[in-house]
Amino acid sequence: MLVFERVTHRYGMRLALDDVTLEVARGERVAIVGPSGSGKTTLFRLAYAAFDPTAGRVLVGGDDMHTLNGAALRRRRATIAMIFQAHGLVDRLRVWQNVIAGTFGARSTLGALRAVTFPTPGERGDVRAALERVGLADRYADRAYGLSGGQRQRVAIARAVIQEAALVLADEPAASLDAELAHETVRMLLNDARARGATLLCSLHQPELAARFDRIVRLEHGRIVNE
Repeated sequence: MLVFERVTHRYGMRLALDDVTLEVARGERVAIVGPSGSGKTTLFRLAYAAFDPTAGRVLVGGDDMHTLNGAALRRRRATIAMIFQAHGLVDRLRVWQNVIAGTFGARSTLGALRAVTFPTPGERGDVRAALERVGLADRYADRAYGLSGGQRQRVAIARAVIQEAALVLADEPAASLDAELAHETVRMLLNDARARGATLLCSLHQPELAARFDRIVRLEHGRIVNE
């Protein structure tokens, strides 16, 4: 499902990833662990084709992400749910609008505009169900700027849940949460992936959370040190 082939990435003179090779099978749940600055976020952003690697290839479902463009790239990204460490919410929009944005990859521009303006009863129900799963159904109509850091993270997770993507990339999804909610959030992501047969790649700092995954991969100084 996800393959990194001898991937190296530099930010100017700084080496972020150094000759990384990693294969994640369809339906596998893999935890990426390592200290801050080890290259975890770069790995995730390359998988989403946020930028091109300095060297090597990243393949999702057999597609080389960095040769795709236009409609082909949009179609492939529609199969990937990315939970960003910085949440990626639009503050002026309401919570439900931020969540329904998770479906935009499978819509036309006009379809996305209609959904974020005049959602159908079914779409509203899907959004409420996703928010209930992360314990935020009561914040449905609130503006995103009024949320705490932990609430913003949970809205970002609900946005990924509603997408029902084949590949879920979760970059530190528990970083802004207390211990109890962090355990519940990781459990929810794992249960969702198992139920749908989705592939889950999740970066974590907490060893006790990583232990729940099928496999743990450790990054240090941009290199895989064990698998």
